[in-house]
Amino acid sequence: MVTTASPRARRRTAIRAGRLFDGISSITWAEALVVVEDGRITSVDRGGGGAVPPDAELLELPGATLLPGLVDTHVHLAFDAGPDPLVALAGCDDDAALTAMEQAATAQLAAGVTTVRDLGDRGYLALRLRGSAGAARPTIVASGPPITSPGGHCHSLGGTATGVDGVRAAVRERAERGIDVVKVMASGGHLTAGTVMHGTQFDDAEMRALVDRVMDERRAAIAEILQRMPASRRQALVPVLRAFAAAAGEVPDDVVWSLGWTTSD
Repeated sequence: MVTTASPRARRRTAIRAGRLFDGISSITWAEALVVVEDGRITSVDRGGGGAVPPDAELLELPGATLLPGLVDTHVHLAFDAGPDPLVALAGCDDDAALTAMEQAATAQLAAGVTTVRDLGDRGYLALRLRGSAGAARPTIVASGPPITSPGGHCHSLGGTATGVDGVRAAVRERAERGIDVVKVMASGGHLTAGTVMHGTQFDDAEMRALVDRVMDERRAAIAEILQRMPASRRQALVPVLRAFAAAAGEVPDDVVWSLGWTTSD
């Protein structure tokens, strides 16, 4: 006996609001209908007149303005709003810190922020929060503990590194952990006693080594992503990367390999 699974019923919601700012045009549209299917926006009607799909639940918001989710590019979910968040964090264990971070992320979402870039935590707590179950929260782009010098700005977060080999190893560790962006404390900061805001914490050789290692890791990540793409999509990127090569003078070898190029391409 052969059985086939029934197709999963789609969940569709139509949101009709008094106004809409789409982030593309410079005007606010009067009357808007946005259709969401399984959590993704599938259509946007500006100016009214759009029909509500017959299988959609209708949400009427006549006094509301719809707009794209906001992006906060510099947050520290582990920091409180007090005068010395580093000291406050030092007094919390990881469980207490994660609870506070969950609350901070939930508050961001309630304010319309759908993506946050966390630029410094302790012990990769932002990655733990991102990977955990729980309440709805914004997309978290995380750096992990910032790379800093011994005794340098935010050294209490655990990201100290020394010398060329040390900063390279620090970048590699973060890449292996799955961070999205590398944060480095190139200078001191007012939250850390004994550091100077206008003073450098790494010399030129260390900074060059750090940036070079970041670029190496980013190239490796690009290659991994490209290898996962269907061949047709990879080939669609060829003109883009050729244009990049013409401007920059090269395309990383691992990207060339993952696209299946030859030297004659």
